[in-house]
Amino acid sequence: MSGADLVDSVTARLRAEVTDLRSVEGAAELSELLGKKIMPPRLPAAFVLPLGDDAAGDAYATGLMSQQVTETVAVLLIDKVSGDARGGKSWSRGIVPLKLSVFAALHNWKPGANNDPLHYRRGRLVAVNGAGVFYQLDFQSAWYLRTETRQEA
Repeated sequence: MSGADLVDSVTARLRAEVTDLRSVEGAAELSELLGKKIMPPRLPAAFVLPLGDDAAGDAYATGLMSQQVTETVAVLLIDKVSGDARGGKSWSRGIVPLKLSVFAALHNWKPGANNDPLHYRRGRLVAVNGAGVFYQLDFQSAWYLRTETRQEA
């Protein structure tokens, strides 16, 4: 499974399982909103973003090289500020329940036949301002890149 497939799988899973989210989109839609300097029209919202991948050392067997690839995706949660510019009410009434719903949908879920189940890596507050609360959850899944040994003719 590639990073794009992981993003698509996580997006579909969130749309199906986290009914409190009014919108689940990707990097292109987030980029468009940021370019216009506007909030998502339907809140709360989530954006699933590919953060990259890391590869472990190579393992060799006769005619085969194998490498574990761990992909990381972010789920950026955005909720409106509920009459509290510091975001306290949005945190306890909005972000916390959304986080728990995202955990229930994604943690230990296997996004594809060749992937390990997703595990939670970290979360962090990205921003709190007069428009909303932005919180990022990072999840990882590993898979194996396997190729046959090629020799020059």
